[in-house]
Amino acid sequence: MLGFLRPDFERLPSLRNRADALDATMDSLTEEQYSRLDIIQENPRILCLGGAGTGKTFLALEVARRHAARGQGVLLACSGLPLAGFLRSRSNSDNIVVATVDQLQRLKGTFDVVVVDEGQDLINVEALDLLDRCTKGGLDNGTWRFFYDANSQAGLLGRFEADAFTLLQSTGAASATLSLNCRNTNEIVIQTKLLTGSDLGTPSAGAGPPVRYAFYDSIPAAAALVDQQWKELSAGQVPPGEITILSPVDLDSSCVLATHLFKKRPVVKVSEAVAANWPSSDLTFSTVADFKGLENRFILLVDLTEPADFGDLRSQLYVAMTRARTGLWIAAHSRLRRLISSIAESNVSAVIADVDQPARS
Repeated sequence: MLGFLRPDFERLPSLRNRADALDATMDSLTEEQYSRLDIIQENPRILCLGGAGTGKTFLALEVARRHAARGQGVLLACSGLPLAGFLRSRSNSDNIVVATVDQLQRLKGTFDVVVVDEGQDLINVEALDLLDRCTKGGLDNGTWRFFYDANSQAGLLGRFEADAFTLLQSTGAASATLSLNCRNTNEIVIQTKLLTGSDLGTPSAGAGPPVRYAFYDSIPAAAALVDQQWKELSAGQVPPGEITILSPVDLDSSCVLATHLFKKRPVVKVSEAVAANWPSSDLTFSTVADFKGLENRFILLVDLTEPADFGDLRSQLYVAMTRARTGLWIAAHSRLRRLISSIAESNVSAVIADVDQPARS
């Protein structure tokens, strides 16, 4: 009778509550990025380096707003349309013009300040030539701020050229570094380092759910795994808008089309308009490339089949995995299981050294 009336139990917080707690921590840590504003504002030309999740987009927006508040005309440039929509919706000033690299040719006149987000995609001769025309005094003598990531993102959007980067450095640009990862949980940072060998900075958002992997042998099996993961997130009280499905391929070629989930509820493709009202209230889908610069609480990475080479897989993994703030789930074809294991094993010693470093210092 005692066991029936007062059974032993453990009350575990839902995934939604855990995500809320993590977001509160991340929001407070983001304030630390203001410490780099002094360096940026004291120098006419800045190259600001930071891995995914270190606050580059946050700082790019804040710098653009501050220049605009002084009455200066600001060009805020990036590579992809969804990111442009997101930046435009948060620029909050008529003095700020947001444009992708493809839209730069249509702009007239020059700008007092040029701010570039996801700069690694625009550090090439063609893009720099366009930016030079848009900058008062040109890139040699004008005022500009490049926020860029040195980690591998080859073949996704834009292009990085070493000679073009040297050209920017030759203008006397000052350097700033963002080393504190305030987006991703410890688990996401460690797993991304294991699979890509990339430097994401020091994780500071705290612990979260473990990164989970699933392997499949067919499209129906992959679709069933996605359906199961959706059910688990729903049971954890995670709203649809806090979930984004990422894929190397477009929706028309994704396993998502074969899911029961897709047949029963709307799956919205991330576009410039959708990103302008981010976060969405609906479950969203995007290619990995189009989601650069954006993020969501829960990321489901699907359609990892057989990459052309290791570099392609590493770029897709790096960008996709670092979009997740709280939870990350990865579905890959079983033929990749051995490759993923071997990549992780090759990076274990470096990850252990990174984890041990703060304890020793």
